[in-house]
Amino acid sequence: MDPRPPIRAPHYVWDDDGPATLGSAQFLLGMLCDFAGRWPVWRDRAGREVAVSLERETDTEGLIRLGGALEGRIELSVDPSLWVRADVWLGGAWFGRGWVERCYEEFEIWPDGADGIVGPLVSDDPPGRISKRGYWLQFDTSQWPGYESAERFIGFEIPDT
Repeated sequence: MDPRPPIRAPHYVWDDDGPATLGSAQFLLGMLCDFAGRWPVWRDRAGREVAVSLERETDTEGLIRLGGALEGRIELSVDPSLWVRADVWLGGAWFGRGWVERCYEEFEIWPDGADGIVGPLVSDDPPGRISKRGYWLQFDTSQWPGYESAERFIGFEIPDT
């Protein structure tokens, strides 16, 4: 599937409500790589451990390897749209894509072609989120077109150390 960033421009807290900048997108990519390099084990909601390692990082790309309960990789890149793109590969096959921004404290993740609009209620969340310090990651599967899951929310967290 051809990559289609969300239809609106990304928001980055560092741009003080102005237009997104390349520097902010690169900073976000660096933060995501830092999370992968800082915590070598993530745990899924079933309690299974996933080994995480940062294999490569440049100003515009990153590669995160997954092992253990989940074999694959996450390819990060700064898209020309200034969204940070995350392509997920599981078991050698492409699994899906998310577009990452950081509007406020948490990181927001959107599927291809999303409108980028959070619902009107305070309790409404974007389709995917990462905590401000990278301690957890969550997806609302009902908001990801074409994704089928028995669970509405899937995610990972950093085990207590």
